[in-house]
Amino acid sequence: MSSLIGCDAGQGLNVDAWRKARSAHLWGLSRATLHRQRMRQAANDPRTPRRRGPQGAAGDTDLLAAIREVIEVSPFTGKGYRKV
Repeated sequence: MSSLIGCDAGQGLNVDAWRKARSAHLWGLSRATLHRQRMRQAANDPRTPRRRGPQGAAGDTDLLAAIREVIEVSPFTGKGYRKV
């Protein structure tokens, strides 16, 4: 069963959201407190964080070096994104 029907609004309710809400209610916690505790546990996880999103053709250090080179060669002066 992928969704449940909410009795109040008649809208679909996510099963995971329902389980979290039910667990919080049974433990006498708010859903925000339950979420905060789970986030703290995830923060203490020893796994190293990975870079999010698609990986580019070059690494961060190579890209930064290329950007700085373009800025140095650029004939424009001052600040701003338009000089690159």
